[in-house]
Amino acid sequence: MAKRILAATSLSRNDIQRLANILKTPLEYFQKHNSPMAEDYSCNMKTVAGLGFTASLVGNRHACSLLYEEKLKTFRRYCDAGLPLQISTSLAEMVSLSLQAFLYTGYPGYADYFAGSLKQLTSHVSLALAGQGEEAKEICRMICGGI
Repeated sequence: MAKRILAATSLSRNDIQRLANILKTPLEYFQKHNSPMAEDYSCNMKTVAGLGFTASLVGNRHACSLLYEEKLKTFRRYCDAGLPLQISTSLAEMVSLSLQAFLYTGYPGYADYFAGSLKQLTSHVSLALAGQGEEAKEICRMICGGI
């Protein structure tokens, strides 16, 4: 049930930065290593971004959906340019907006997919290699309620 999965309702600026740093590590790893997991990671990032945008549209909160749309355009531009820090920062900001939208919409069923994809993003092996495994688990538990 999605109501139990998404524990946080918003992220502080510090939490957004922590999440961005966590999301950046696998992106940098993929730039240095030829990994077949890069495509899956990219797909999970786009799933999180897309489902968050859907929640902002469903919530019918015009200001939120316009802000999210701008963040989404920025995210896509950075993805095309291959800029890990900017990609991860814009995605972390979208996650924060998404949490507010999911709260407003009453956590529709697709919130489960959002949480599952976010969990995949925060559990990549490169995070353990970089010494960020525990921090990634912590922030994932904070956001997703420990799926």
